[in-house]
Amino acid sequence: MYSEHSNRYERLKDVIFEYISDENTSAETLFDDIIAEVKESYEYFLKYSTKCQKLMKLFNSHRSGEPIEITNARIQSMSPYNDGWTQEFYREMVDNYVKENVGVASDGDYEDFWENCDESKSLKMYEC
Repeated sequence: MYSEHSNRYERLKDVIFEYISDENTSAETLFDDIIAEVKESYEYFLKYSTKCQKLMKLFNSHRSGEPIEITNARIQSMSPYNDGWTQEFYREMVDNYVKENVGVASDGDYEDFWENCDESKSLKMYEC
């Protein structure tokens, strides 16, 4: 039976076998290459982690008074990494918070918002 784990494991075994069976490659080279790859992966993902942290700060600065759990729920409700059930769970959490703390906008409120929106502001439409 195929699984992503077994496929990755087979690729890892093949690479390790290539290193070990190469008479011109030392154990230290294998070790150093593994360390270098882990370090490179760490730095790569750290860059995106930092970017996400900056985005979270922007979300928080534009949603003054909103608990961080709700801001996180907004993000999780749109994440392509979550399945539909998980996204729906987070959407309901946000909807419940809005109903209890903000209220529900009418069609007139929506129209008023866009009629009075000044898109020339510095931080895009979020400042409308």
